[in-house]
Amino acid sequence: MLPDDHDATRTRIVVLAKLGNYTGALTHIRRIDPPAERKALAFEEAYCLYRSGKLDEALALINDADQPLPRRLRILRAQLVRSDDEVETGGGMANQT
Repeated sequence: MLPDDHDATRTRIVVLAKLGNYTGALTHIRRIDPPAERKALAFEEAYCLYRSGKLDEALALINDADQPLPRRLRILRAQLVRSDDEVETGGGMANQT
């Protein structure tokens, strides 16, 4: 894989995430230089952070993303906010029964 082959890099990141290797996907994302090119993978990076339990980092990344946010980033942000609220209230739906 060539370092400047953006399609191959993106494919590798998506495959790693689909396989549940979020740390591996994040490692590949963070190797992308310049940082401006990483912005194209904001969803993938935020999703891997979210699935790794790094909710605050994922939310900060989304909040720093270019506006207006694409639909999938808005949906992920809503999930993060909901997850954060459930943690603060002690479990959300499980506690309502």
